[in-house]
Amino acid sequence: MAKLYFRYGAMGSSKSANILMVRYNYEERGQYAVLLKPRTDNRDGEHEIKSRIGLEAPAEYVDEFLKEIRRHGVRTAGNTGIMERKWMRS
Repeated sequence: MAKLYFRYGAMGSSKSANILMVRYNYEERGQYAVLLKPRTDNRDGEHEIKSRIGLEAPAEYVDEFLKEIRRHGVRTAGNTGIMERKWMRS
C-alpha cells in the first residue's frame, strides 16, 4: 500500500530540497513518487516544484490528483506518495 508523507516546516528549512532528494532516491531504486502541491502555490510556476539550490521536478495539483483517483480508482504509486506543502499567504 502507498504511504503519504507531509513535509512542513518554517521558511528556509529545506522542505522543497528535502522532498526532491527523497523523490530522487525513490526513483533511483525503481520506485515511483508522486509530488503534489496546492493550486494556490505559484512560486515555482505551474506543475513544478523547485528548491533554492537548483533542484526541480514536475508536480501535480492536489485537486487534480484527487479527481483522477475518484474517477479511475487508486493507481499504483510504488511504495510512496509524497506531498509538498508550502505556507500560503492570505
